[in-house]
Amino acid sequence: MDHKPLVQLFSTTGAQRATPRIANWQYRFLMYDYHVEYVPGATNLFADCLSHLPSGIVHGGEGIDEDVLVCSIDCHLDGAVTEFEWKEACEKDDQIKEVMEGILQQWSACRSNRCEAYKQVFGELSVVNHILMRADVLVVTEGMRNRILTLCHEGHIGMRAMKRRIRENFWWPGLDKGVEHFVSDCPECVISDKSQVTLPTPVEAIEVPNKEWSKIAVDIIGPVVLSGGVV
Repeated sequence: MDHKPLVQLFSTTGAQRATPRIANWQYRFLMYDYHVEYVPGATNLFADCLSHLPSGIVHGGEGIDEDVLVCSIDCHLDGAVTEFEWKEACEKDDQIKEVMEGILQQWSACRSNRCEAYKQVFGELSVVNHILMRADVLVVTEGMRNRILTLCHEGHIGMRAMKRRIRENFWWPGLDKGVEHFVSDCPECVISDKSQVTLPTPVEAIEVPNKEWSKIAVDIIGPVVLSGGVV
């Protein structure tokens, strides 16, 4: 190949530093015995499009080693949820079941409006080992979304970093809005949000009160994090 970074990427040392998405592809290549060699583009005279085209189209994971697929799924679920729990959640979610049936039947069985968001990415969806996936990431059921949000929110890394962390392994319709609502409801994130501009209170002279309790001042602070009922 004439793309030198791939030589290091598919080596033993490169695999240890790969992101989860790239590691997923490496698991798929485990079924092959190959040797990667770098050839500069100027000297790679025999490279052409036709020689790299596949001889057939693979549908729905056919022809892929089941062990490789399981290993790929485990890569996403590590530390979050077991594969059994994920399959069980897919079986209990009517929307996900309808989408998976639609994929297998070219959407003829998916007629409800709740499938519209999935139809927009139809070309990227597939069913692998009874689990719905979009490209190489897992499609999260509605019942699992709060759990994934909670796990990916650990460390209060901020909205952008949290979105990036989730996108590496998971997807569902309205993911961005879900993250934004989750972070906006977190008191610690609201307090540490540097984008919030706090304007100083204007200095204003007041008349000297002529009797007690004629003027009352209140300092308002917040939001504050409660711990056992104590501020």
